Amino acid sequence: MGGNIARRLIDAGHECAVFDANAEATADGGEACDSLEMLVEKLPAPRTLWLMLPAGQITEDAIASLTPLLAPGDTLVEGGNAMFKDDVRRAKALAEHDIHYIDVGVSGGVWGRERG
Repeated sequence: MGGNIARRLIDAGHECAVFDANAEATADGGEACDSLEMLVEKLPAPRTLWLMLPAGQITEDAIASLTPLLAPGDTLVEGGNAMFKDDVRRAKALAEHDIHYIDVGVSGGVWGRERG
């Protein structure tokens, strides 16, 4: 889901480190990482991670896996289209670790890369 966002950021001159459970999905979207741990290590502090996953358990699991890897002052941007009540709950839970949480539901559709 985040491939075109990463490509758009790269096209604008940003450096991106990327992770996907499907390694083929990271082929041209930035510096590919083999694990979430590697992804977090690659980013300079304070880190900003943009999570692009379908709403539901996969997002919950990713956030649970990332939370102990992040440090106070880091920011997690959740770009899926989750229920806002889930985002409120996540923001409160991450705030307990001084981790910032931003809910940014993204739907780029077919033209998302070119038109934003």
